[in-house]
Amino acid sequence: MEESTRSKISIKSVALAILLLIFMVVVIVTGSSFWQKYSAEQERINQQIAVLNQKQQEIADLENKLETAQNDLRILLDSKTSDTQNQTQIKDAYFLVRLAEDRLQYANDVQAAKQLLQSVHDNLSSINLPELAQVKLLLTTNLDNLKRLNYPDVQETHVNLAILDSLLNVMPLKPMTVPATNRDGSNQKISKNNNQPGENMRFDKEWKRSLNLVLEDLKSVVKIRKKADANPELSYVNIEINKAQFKLLIEQIRWSIFYRDAAVYQRSVKNAQEMLGQIFDANNENVKKFANTLNTLASVQVQANVPDIKELVNALQALLVR
Repeated sequence: MEESTRSKISIKSVALAILLLIFMVVVIVTGSSFWQKYSAEQERINQQIAVLNQKQQEIADLENKLETAQNDLRILLDSKTSDTQNQTQIKDAYFLVRLAEDRLQYANDVQAAKQLLQSVHDNLSSINLPELAQVKLLLTTNLDNLKRLNYPDVQETHVNLAILDSLLNVMPLKPMTVPATNRDGSNQKISKNNNQPGENMRFDKEWKRSLNLVLEDLKSVVKIRKKADANPELSYVNIEINKAQFKLLIEQIRWSIFYRDAAVYQRSVKNAQEMLGQIFDANNENVKKFANTLNTLASVQVQANVPDIKELVNALQALLVR
């Protein structure tokens, strides 16, 4: 009995030892696999850290190079320009004169150019340098030229345009002639007033209906062809189209004044003068007043011949490059 018990205990001990051994093997294998993965991940992290450190070093080198370049640029600028108050005022004067030149050449803005040059004149008047004598002389000459310039009175031009706008809707259209046929075959002239389109359309219908009746009576006698209107371009629709084109010309005159485009302005005024008698009744007082206003606008110059201040710009630039 004792031997049987001991045998059972021995078997249990061996089984337990085997299980323990298997467990240890599993732990060792699992731990080894985990350690390998951990080592690989640690190596990868170390490599990324090394790459980041390298990039940080490159960035630091670039920052050092940038700082060096900025210092070199600052030294170069300091060597080219003076920090004195006189030199700073000359630089300001140069930029203001350049701006005045741009306003004159590209915007035809004489008023702004005068204000800029006057500001330069006031700033440079307190500087007593021999090299500024020529600049001051040119500055005074250019200011005098601008003050004597006969600049167009745009305000008066807009007043005349307002007069045109007020007359445009009250001027009667030119009377239109429509051929009609008598029973004897002769043509008769019937004048119509184009200011009443409804009546014109009713008249056209009545005239065509009468003509058709006459033609029906003559069908059995002779072969008759309808004859086209003598002047189809004077129809009501074409008159309205011409009137709309005329209004566009007036708007074009207004925009050419805004943009200081002398060529477009003169061409638009001339075209308006030519179309006026073709569309509106020349005997009407409002039409005559309209024509007189157009003649006044034709004599206006919307763009002045501004003086050239390039010599003054070059003189100031020469002082800066010394």
